[in-house]
Amino acid sequence: MKLNTVQWNIQACRKRRGDADPTSIESYTGDDPPYIANQLRAHVDDGVSVITLQEVHANHERDQAEEIAEYLGLRSITWSYGSSFMDPAYDICQSILTTHPILETGEHRLECPDWPVADPALLDGEYKLKDTVLSWATLQVDASSVSVATLHMQPFQLFNKDPFGDEAESIRESLRVGLGNIGAKALILQGDFNVDTPSILPFVGAKHADSAAFDIPEPTIPGGSRIDHIYWAGEIHGEALTIDSTVLTDHYPLRARFDL
Repeated sequence: MKLNTVQWNIQACRKRRGDADPTSIESYTGDDPPYIANQLRAHVDDGVSVITLQEVHANHERDQAEEIAEYLGLRSITWSYGSSFMDPAYDICQSILTTHPILETGEHRLECPDWPVADPALLDGEYKLKDTVLSWATLQVDASSVSVATLHMQPFQLFNKDPFGDEAESIRESLRVGLGNIGAKALILQGDFNVDTPSILPFVGAKHADSAAFDIPEPTIPGGSRIDHIYWAGEIHGEALTIDSTVLTDHYPLRARFDL
């Protein structure tokens, strides 16, 4: 059986203005869930049944992922990982949207080192390192169960830290512990890792002997980095990956096909 997924950091549904500089954060404004939803509609109509999103805005009045899921006719679940640095009226969240029944959910908070910002002028010195939340949902996919996990890692570059270095080992180990807690026979991990690398496998490590990750052949953001990744382990195999660089957002959606 084939399973099609999408991974996308939607930056609070902000969209680039016309022909504005795609590498400037100031080019992305507004709150446009319909744009994101319409982009995802094409994927859902073409067989995508699992979507992971990061930098979703939600509060007690609204949840962007819920709005998108309702438009697409999907189930959704959202987890907060702190107050949004873009708008303090919202939590910044990550979500899983799916056509499949959700059997169970869970989360694991990764260790958050107390690193100072390398350049205090960045973000007016207000950025504080947030805990990373590894969130997951176990889905009933026909006769199989598949656990889909997502996360949004710390922006290591703001702290001048090497994600593969000794100082980040506690984060990597906490991630391995969290993945071990899921205990799934088939696991997919999709997210914004903020790790610029062709493959996330060396960062995550091997949960099973058959752990693997897609090689990222091109940038996943307009700035040229490859920081969004998809990893899998267990009784599942990744077959194909495409990246849509035509969208007007500050991350590109990744689409993957798996064989169960």
